[in-house]
Amino acid sequence: MDKDALMENDLYELFDLTPSCSVQDIKKAYRKKALKCHPDKNPDNPNAVKLFLELSTALEILIDETLRAKYDKLLTGRQAAKIRHDALDSKRRKLKEDLEARERMGGSTISRDKSSKTAEEKLKAEVEKLRKEGSRQLLEEMQKVKEQIRAEMFARHSDLEEDGSAYRLKVKWKSDKTDDSNGGYDSENLHKIFSKYGNISCIVVSQKKKGSALLEFETKSSAVKAFQLEKGYGNNPLTLSWVNEAIDLKSSDSSSGPAKRCTPLNQCGVGSQGGLFPSFLAKSSVPTAKYNSHQSPGNADEDFEAMVFAKMREAQEKKESAT
Repeated sequence: MDKDALMENDLYELFDLTPSCSVQDIKKAYRKKALKCHPDKNPDNPNAVKLFLELSTALEILIDETLRAKYDKLLTGRQAAKIRHDALDSKRRKLKEDLEARERMGGSTISRDKSSKTAEEKLKAEVEKLRKEGSRQLLEEMQKVKEQIRAEMFARHSDLEEDGSAYRLKVKWKSDKTDDSNGGYDSENLHKIFSKYGNISCIVVSQKKKGSALLEFETKSSAVKAFQLEKGYGNNPLTLSWVNEAIDLKSSDSSSGPAKRCTPLNQCGVGSQGGLFPSFLAKSSVPTAKYNSHQSPGNADEDFEAMVFAKMREAQEKKESAT
């Protein structure tokens, strides 16, 4: 369904909501629906991309105060017209439909200045303009969905690993909440710093909790070398600790085989041209993740790093209780 056709529908019904709902209700419903139909979770479903784009377009309209007001006015007008139309008896309805059809075929007898636009045309033009410029709120919601999917898939693979915590390090450094540079560290320079010790499977950087990251190597020996040697930048040193605090460093040589790697995840972010929808193409062989620095705190279950660590601890506890 293209954008114009989508605008003819009740966008609130797409989220199972009513026009009286709040913006937070819309965002919550979007995340719930988008998580189910996201292309990363449905690679074999050709309709997943279509539905995800429809949800994102609807969200784009309904979270913008000006666009939503105009859309609500159009929706109310359509609903009122439908009620009036349904109230007509079948004969009058037939005459009315025939008249409208003739006007469409031969041109309306009501002249209209070509430079003027209907309210609906203006709304569509504004939506298209917003799409080209980029909607900050929409990008933030898409980022939240992407990070939650990444966390779920990352945690799911931890159940399949053989003592995967032996390859994972917690990395911390000093960073103020107002520091946009996050203390001088990000996923790219962390990868450069630690890749000299061995291949890295995953890097998770949290900007919601400043100065914190999760790092996973392919082998335990690489993780041990990094733990023992790496100090980071001199003006802002790194503090390293194990995800599993009971790691036996002496057994690193005998446990240096490769870990089962996390499946690389698509970087479902924003295209290089500022478009609003993901390219659905992986941009790196090393899965990395971070929160948008402008996103609001939200609920606890939206804390990506906390979710990853909680899932990993749960998986490790299950393994220990089974032995």
